[in-house]
Amino acid sequence: MKLQSRKKPDILNKLVKHILSSLDELRRCKPADDFIIGQRYAYADCLELLQSFSRCIDFDIEKRYPLE
Repeated sequence: MKLQSRKKPDILNKLVKHILSSLDELRRCKPADDFIIGQRYAYADCLELLQSFSRCIDFDIEKRYPLE
């Protein structure tokens, strides 16, 4: 049981890093594409949810990754 509890933060941190990397990559794409806009919204929503579980998100998501 202790091993599983240690793995949770690692998994959450890796997931957060992946989402942040994906959002950074999407910043370079043209925002006129509806698919890209949808991806940005989905990733931002995921980050907001993960923010309550992970301490590695210590910034305002909407300010760092504005959706408009």
